[in-house]
Amino acid sequence: MASGISASVFSFLRLHELTGQDRYRDFAEQEFQRYRAAATAAPAGFVHLLAARDFAQRGALGIIFAGDKAAATALVKSVHRAYLPARVLAFAEDVPVGQGRTRSMAGRQLRVPTSHLYRTGNQWPGAP
Repeated sequence: MASGISASVFSFLRLHELTGQDRYRDFAEQEFQRYRAAATAAPAGFVHLLAARDFAQRGALGIIFAGDKAAATALVKSVHRAYLPARVLAFAEDVPVGQGRTRSMAGRQLRVPTSHLYRTGNQWPGAP
């Protein structure tokens, strides 16, 4: 089971991705530093915190949903079924990173919800 510390670190990292505010990443980094020696000595006791560290180093897998929220329920549930610890989920209209992401393709409005994927860090250069 994840500790409260590691869950909060994941939350800080996701908030950083969604808002662009560096203070959230700074909070996460403080916790990494606080538990660094303990996690190095007993990594099996800090698996979730180490997964958060991996998230911070590799970058987020962002999934931004566009379209009607009620109609997107099945799409959102399907994403939640997969274990993707570095995922950051949001609806385009709710977060700054969603600005400019629409549910149109080739200038036409789609009738179904859609999602936009991006990767931060050095994995997918040019990602938002």
